[in-house]
Amino acid sequence: MPAVIRKQAEEHEGMGWGVASKLFRENIRAAITVSIVSVPLSISLALASQASPLMGIITAVYGGFFGAALGGSPYNIQGPTGALSALLAMYSVSLGMKVLPWLAIGAGLLSLLANFFGVDRFCNMINRVVMEGFTLGVAFTISANQLPYGLGLVNLKKHVFLSKNLYETFSHLGDAEPLQTGITFFGCIMLVYLNKWKPTFPWFVIMAGMGMGFGYMVDMEKGALGGKVKRLETTLDDTYTLELMKDRFPWLEKNPDFFDLPDWGVAKKAGPSVLLSGSISVMLVAVLESLISGKIAARKTSTEFDAQAEVFSVGGANLVCGLAGGFPCTAALARTNLNITKGATSRISAILSSIGVFIIAKACMPAFAYLPLAFVAAMMLRVTFGMPTWEYLGELWTKDKQSLLVVFIVGFISVTVDPSAGIVLGVAIEQLRPGADLQYRSGE
Repeated sequence: MPAVIRKQAEEHEGMGWGVASKLFRENIRAAITVSIVSVPLSISLALASQASPLMGIITAVYGGFFGAALGGSPYNIQGPTGALSALLAMYSVSLGMKVLPWLAIGAGLLSLLANFFGVDRFCNMINRVVMEGFTLGVAFTISANQLPYGLGLVNLKKHVFLSKNLYETFSHLGDAEPLQTGITFFGCIMLVYLNKWKPTFPWFVIMAGMGMGFGYMVDMEKGALGGKVKRLETTLDDTYTLELMKDRFPWLEKNPDFFDLPDWGVAKKAGPSVLLSGSISVMLVAVLESLISGKIAARKTSTEFDAQAEVFSVGGANLVCGLAGGFPCTAALARTNLNITKGATSRISAILSSIGVFIIAKACMPAFAYLPLAFVAAMMLRVTFGMPTWEYLGELWTKDKQSLLVVFIVGFISVTVDPSAGIVLGVAIEQLRPGADLQYRSGE
């Protein structure tokens, strides 16, 4: 039996009904919050990866469950991520989205191989400066992908590179829908203050419920423009558009299947060299993001983190995701951070949240179809706002501006080139930077 599986078995050995019940009560609130946020986010990240929305849900369900069951972090939430979306989009645009399950399988096998050779030891070279830069880059990527939804921009041309998508968004700012823009930014600000006021209260669940109710009332007005958008008549006789989830994703009102074996013909057409190079790139990002997420979670919760077990879980989760017809997954910094802030105490929360995603997608998707995209964007902008450690960045600004510059360099390279390139460059800079303030470099 592999050491990681034996360790998980020992961890739960002798767990009685009372302990299990206590863990369930402690983690159910965080699990519900994460699962509600995960459904729309997985769909939007699937689109950012140039994949189908259903592939995003499959990845969230299988990646989340097996990543938590096998992982070395009690808090990591595995699933679709912004760090991987730009990389996956490159292969999806050039080879078609059906190649993505094969990249997940390849990345899974390579992750297991990397685990055998002890790649987790590289994690010890990633200090807090590099982690904050990577986190900043991921937060920016997720926020940029949410802007078109939050501004109500439709039919924007999709590009492989994030910079071009940002240019596409800002060049159409004049077409932004006032109602959706207002909901997005007012909702985000409200969530920031409400979570600061009562951090453990499920504000995201309340926001999602209000959004679905509001969307349902709006939908009672007949659709316009061929059903692509919905219209809301205000008391001022002005007409505003409010786009619902089902306007972009009509399949949400149906009952989809959650298992679709990958097409062998697609793998043969792509060729072994292309699949190998793509799998290596995906594996590097997936493993490094999971290690960084686990390390950040351990620091925030003052708990232990088993890097070797986490690499193993990345491999196992990606293998299952690929075989089920999903795309590559890794630990999601935003959802992991949300999991922690909402009071999770063990991996039970991550396991329950993946089950919650399945339940929502299988049984409650027709209701979720009424959620306005502006509400989704508001929730996600709030999540990404909470990802960087602003107090730490403020300390660097006053006491170690050189380290702060490294943070921005890592973030910039992670967004514009590749997340793994940002991490490797950051580690190299830190290794060659003697004499810096070690306290603020390590965060200890």
